[in-house]
Amino acid sequence: MVIDLAVHDLDLVNYLFGRLEHLYAHHIQTDSTARTSTARVMLKTESGVLGSSEFSWISPRRQRSLSIYGDKGLLVGNLVDQEVWFYENGDVSIDYSDNYYQNVIWGRVSEGKVIKFPIKREEPLRKELDYFCRLISGEIQDYDPLHGQLAVQYSQAVLESGRSGQVIRFDPEGSVGR
Repeated sequence: MVIDLAVHDLDLVNYLFGRLEHLYAHHIQTDSTARTSTARVMLKTESGVLGSSEFSWISPRRQRSLSIYGDKGLLVGNLVDQEVWFYENGDVSIDYSDNYYQNVIWGRVSEGKVIKFPIKREEPLRKELDYFCRLISGEIQDYDPLHGQLAVQYSQAVLESGRSGQVIRFDPEGSVGR
C-alpha cells in the first residue's frame, strides 16, 4: 500500500505550498497482489501551485519524486537521493498571460538554466523520530496537529481517487468535499 509513502510527500506539499484544492491519483497494481503498490498523483493547491508526485514499493529502482510546475520552470525534488533541481524556462520573458496555451503549442517553452540546489543529506526517519521525541517532551510548543491530520486525509484521498478514477476535491478546511 502506498499510503505510508504518500503521507510524507503530501505533508511536504502542504508545508511548502499550502492546502490542497484537489488531487487525482492513478494506481498501478501487479498481478501478484491486489494491493496498490505504485501511485502517481497530480495535484493543485489552493494557492494555484500545480504538481505531481510518484511513489512505489515495487519498482526495482527506488523512486519517490515531487515535481512542481510553473511559468518560470520546473522544480523537481528527488526524495530518495535528497536532491532538488530547477529547470528554468528559457523563454520566461515571454508574456504568457494573453494566450498561454497558444504559446505552449507554438513551442515557446524552452530549456534555460539547470540549477541543482545544495541539500544537507540527512536520514529522514532519524529526523522524524528526533522531531517527534522533542515534540512529546515539550521542547517544541508550536506544532499544529492539523498538519498531520491533513496529510492523512490527503493520503486517503490518493487511495479513493485511484479506486474511483475521480478527482478528489477538498473544502477550505482541508477535509474531503463530496
